[in-house]
Amino acid sequence: MGLRKGCKPNNPDGRTPGTPNKISKSMRQLINDFLTDNWEQVQADFDSLEPEKRLTFYEKLLQYGIPRLASTTLTADGLSEGNTIILIDGTINT
Repeated sequence: MGLRKGCKPNNPDGRTPGTPNKISKSMRQLINDFLTDNWEQVQADFDSLEPEKRLTFYEKLLQYGIPRLASTTLTADGLSEGNTIILIDGTINT
């Protein structure tokens, strides 16, 4: 439910960039604690899985330990034709 028109929120500027989400942080800690406390059982269950399911399990578990990388886009807007060729040539040769 949103605010009625004319009402001011408690924090009109919103959450500042980079402020961690408290719920996500506590949930990650709970998952980490669970895995630590039950690691031997998790390892035994992992070893008993079929290869395809083992890979799926591993992939899902990785997302809690390694942050996903954001995709980036490279554009050549504003570059002259010569600079664009140098840019493309440099990316191909690296």
